[in-house]
Amino acid sequence: TIMSILACITRIQDFLNSPEPEDQRHIVGTPSSDSAASSRKDYGNVDVAIRFSNVCVEARDKSHLVLDDVSFEISTSTLALVVGSVGSGKSVLLKTILGETHLTRGEIQLPAARVAFCDQTAWLPCMSIREVIVGETPWDEGRYKNTIDVCALRYDIGQFPSGDATIVGSNGSSLSGGQKQRVALARAVYSLAPLLVCDDVLSALDSETAAAIFRDVFSSTGILKRQGRTTVMATHSVQWLTSADRVLAVKEGKLSILADEQEIIKYSETAIPSAHDPLGDDEAPLEALDELKTELEFALASQGTRATDTGLYAFMLQAVPKFIVISFFVATGVMALAESFPGSCKRMVII
Repeated sequence: TIMSILACITRIQDFLNSPEPEDQRHIVGTPSSDSAASSRKDYGNVDVAIRFSNVCVEARDKSHLVLDDVSFEISTSTLALVVGSVGSGKSVLLKTILGETHLTRGEIQLPAARVAFCDQTAWLPCMSIREVIVGETPWDEGRYKNTIDVCALRYDIGQFPSGDATIVGSNGSSLSGGQKQRVALARAVYSLAPLLVCDDVLSALDSETAAAIFRDVFSSTGILKRQGRTTVMATHSVQWLTSADRVLAVKEGKLSILADEQEIIKYSETAIPSAHDPLGDDEAPLEALDELKTELEFALASQGTRATDTGLYAFMLQAVPKFIVISFFVATGVMALAESFPGSCKRMVII
């Protein structure tokens, strides 16, 4: 308990001592209302929603560039999908759009600072479902009903005894993973922010629900296109790529733009299914685990070590300082002695 307290205090102190965040984005205009149409009018009918010019972002330890000389433009009222392998920099690109990273070089231009964000791990305050979705946005019953319909929440809300007045609990503890993700998406859709940024929001949903939500929310006939809003979404599912207006492929910090339909189809065919399509074959995760196990066994064998050898655990313990190992065994012995000592004394007294 004491170690947990010290760890918490250390994290809080590090946070309070960290430098104040600085928004390095250049905001072209400030919309006067929540309407996406009126926002475009306030921007002076700009056709570009996001513009990156030679943007470079360093890793936290400043060891390498997570994004290296990235330049692209995304037009207003379009769907842009960000693809790439795990750790390639997709999430960093999204956080850079939000102004949550530090630029070492380059410029970012946005028509408005107001952006709706849906993270891969949904964050929900402990409020009712309706309060979570509406947030600080003015209440509009028609828009609210339309939002819960396109986000496939009508049936789920109807199953709750209190309907949309049901409290979601601490970080959505009373909801399933898919329900939390859809409620978070509904909050972003209802907000009418002109720019919507999503980080693989369909990964927690089953294939049928994900297809319905993509059709009703993100596709060319979806609600976001009808409202004239721009969407940037990172995804591992190649099945959606042909429906995108632009595909941004991130690889080792570099960005390539797939704007041609043939390029997008070619990328979809060459992408690894197990890494990009979580809604595909159910055996793919098992095959990936078997492949990882084989690679690990091969790495151990190349060093003359097997997974069952005790030398492997001795090698792993080398990373632990000796005084910690000695202290651990001494403390364990003292604890065992302290637990058995009262009983031993009692038996001695009785004798």
